[in-house]
Amino acid sequence: MLLKRLKPYLRWFVLGATVLFLLRTLHDHWQGVLSLRLAENGLVLLLAALTVTLAAHAWSGWVWSWLLRGLLRGAGQELEELQIPKGWAIATYLRTNLAKYLPGNIWHFYSRLQACQTVSIPLPIALLSIVLEPLLMAAAALLVASISYPGWQTLALLPILIGIHPQFLNPLYSG
Repeated sequence: MLLKRLKPYLRWFVLGATVLFLLRTLHDHWQGVLSLRLAENGLVLLLAALTVTLAAHAWSGWVWSWLLRGLLRGAGQELEELQIPKGWAIATYLRTNLAKYLPGNIWHFYSRLQACQTVSIPLPIALLSIVLEPLLMAAAALLVASISYPGWQTLALLPILIGIHPQFLNPLYSG
């Protein structure tokens, strides 16, 4: 009961602390920021980097939508049954990904969970999709690394692949 009454104030406290942290960091490093200069092609490279980054994040949002669809189908539901607009997952992923840069590095997961609840995605499915998404990213990175440089990466990939295998995951999910 006390937590419910304090929750709105806690949000403002976290927001205020975050803003103060960012302002303090900017104040402490302002001279270093002012001394930075772009090379001749710096703006073109920045725009190219921004384009590649946005495309990568949009792709990750699309993959997250596949993950949600698969988990919902496994639970006997369809996204259309829940009346989720097309592109919702990508837009939500992109919007919530900005919260990744707040102190704590969990707010993007929390925001996705909240967004899933607003469109009536069941809590277990939302949680599982949020947990599986970084595991699948780590597995993809380790797979690329193990193809490029065979070695310990392959050994690190095995526990992740075992952990997300349906024979291991389904009993946890359904139980």
